Amino acid sequence: MTLLSVEEARARVLSKFQPVASETSSLTKSAARILAMDIVAADDLPPFDNSSMDGFAIRAADSSNAAPASPLTLRVVADIPAGSTPKVSLAAGEAARIMTGAQMPVGANAVVPVEDTDFNNRDAGSSAPSRVQIAKQINSGENVRPRGMDVKKAISYFIRVSASLPKLQASLPCLVLRTLRFINDRAWHCYLQAMNYLK
Repeated sequence: MTLLSVEEARARVLSKFQPVASETSSLTKSAARILAMDIVAADDLPPFDNSSMDGFAIRAADSSNAAPASPLTLRVVADIPAGSTPKVSLAAGEAARIMTGAQMPVGANAVVPVEDTDFNNRDAGSSAPSRVQIAKQINSGENVRPRGMDVKKAISYFIRVSASLPKLQASLPCLVLRTLRFINDRAWHCYLQAMNYLK
């Protein structure tokens, strides 16, 4: 009698397995389920560079010499609330008032928090100033959430069978998925029993 190695024995058993059945279920009923599909992001999230603070969008290079003793004065050319699409392109020496979550205008690559300017009016409906002073240097990318920071398009975020369900349920609403395919519960139970037997 020829003895089989563990690898050969495992291969013989697994060769008899067939793909298990799957079924569609809603995200709200996904607890303790096993994915039967890879989940790939359809879009970037956020879908554009946006401000992480209320303040003023600027070109970082403009602030290179800004200091409390010699504040930089910029001309404010736009007011960008959250949910709007900027219609300006910032040139050197220009700024745009911007709210948290609002899309960055073309030309801007940093945001100065409103607390670091001479304008501190956050009242609803208040008009943006015509000019604003900045008393500190701001680095490129500072206070900006870049496009795709949370989710990048075409990247697989959850792989079938190995998904972490708490993370899955927290993230999928952002991926705009409401129904998923899961391995049939009975088929998965049989698979687990077989794998336990092979250990």
